[in-house]
Amino acid sequence: MQERGAVVVAAVSSIYRTAPWGYLDQEDFANACALATTTLQPGELLAEVKAVETELGRKDGVRWGPRLIDIDVLFYGDQVFDSPELVLPHKDLFNRAFVLVPLAEIAPKLRLGGRSVGEAAKAAAELGVKPLGCGLSAAGSHIGDFDAFTEPGR
Repeated sequence: MQERGAVVVAAVSSIYRTAPWGYLDQEDFANACALATTTLQPGELLAEVKAVETELGRKDGVRWGPRLIDIDVLFYGDQVFDSPELVLPHKDLFNRAFVLVPLAEIAPKLRLGGRSVGEAAKAAAELGVKPLGCGLSAAGSHIGDFDAFTEPGR
């Protein structure tokens, strides 16, 4: 997305191995988070994310099922955004260890909606989120989720 001029990436987490969520009959996922800035509005950013997913080979399938790539926009600075296509901050962000742990690695002091990402990640850390090097090669997993967290402006 940075190469396309859509964002400027400030930080990228390590890659984490996580058990499937939602649809469980699939391989583990590889998850990471990035922190970036953008001049795009939330809806424009979502359209850009969907275009990148398509270019990378994502196909429609079972909800939460196997997929080559899944890029989520989970917050946009401290702004609240609510449309049928996109809710920011993401309504399930604090319920997903596979988001909290990598996000806390790159933004441990981040607070969203008055809640601490770092504290929530500590509480969720024992839920099976492990650095990718723990017994899984990238070839043995889905590319999985890449959660993008943005701040307005550049």
